Amino acid sequence: MLTFSMQVDVYETSEQTTATGNDEAADDVVAEKFRQEYMEAAQNRLQMQRKPAATTAVKGKVADPTRGPKLGGSRSTRAAYHAQEKAAAAGKK
Repeated sequence: MLTFSMQVDVYETSEQTTATGNDEAADDVVAEKFRQEYMEAAQNRLQMQRKPAATTAVKGKVADPTRGPKLGGSRSTRAAYHAQEKAAAAGKK
């Protein structure tokens, strides 16, 4: 009869410390590293949000009143209103 002998490698389990020198499990170390990186990234995002936005208006220049959101009415009504404002402004000067 043929007999097969199977040789299995046996690994010695020894107490290995992690890179931090603690006896924590490897997944705990990875979780802590992820948490630290996440908190740093969240802090960076928070600092980016706190920076004031640059103003688009130039000092000394008055914004054009014809620009901006539509406050209602038809296009012809708004055009008549703007023409009336220009006439009033020309009359003051």
